[in-house]
Amino acid sequence: IARNNSAENMPGFSNATLINCVIYNNNGSNNGTVVGGCKLINCTVTQNSGGCVYPTVGWSTAENSIIWGNSCSEQFGNGWLAGSAVANYCIIESGTYTGIANGNWNPQFSSGNFPFSLAAGSPAIDAGNPDLDGDGISYLTDLDDQDHDGTRFDIGANILYQWRSEERRVGKECRSRWSPNH
Repeated sequence: IARNNSAENMPGFSNATLINCVIYNNNGSNNGTVVGGCKLINCTVTQNSGGCVYPTVGWSTAENSIIWGNSCSEQFGNGWLAGSAVANYCIIESGTYTGIANGNWNPQFSSGNFPFSLAAGSPAIDAGNPDLDGDGISYLTDLDDQDHDGTRFDIGANILYQWRSEERRVGKECRSRWSPNH
């Protein structure tokens, strides 16, 4: 988690690979770029702000990531630098980018204990790249293309766990056993 940083220029990351990161509430008074020249995988970039001579995310690539709810006061807008990025299986509020299976749907964050977790019914649930590692085997049989609960990758850093429960009634008791196996 990268949060509550403030700088005149670029209060974030540059030329890094970021995996399962939540980047929020950062501010750049002149240049609000919180992610520049990075590779984002299952990240959430939200509630960042600044003067934004450049956008909050620029010159980067993204897979299974959410870029939403950022605000800039000038020039390029609130999202992605036009023509500078490739995004696949992402939810991006604004900007122009190339890639597949992207949208600008509201990700529907939960109001629970974990910042920017997905609420039930979010369009980000089970919507990530079904073959993130590119080995030609989908998440249905490839464990490294699944969330921890055995389902298809969600988009964003915080997944919605979809554990299945098996219940048995014994007399007046109800016993539950949690299992990731469906």
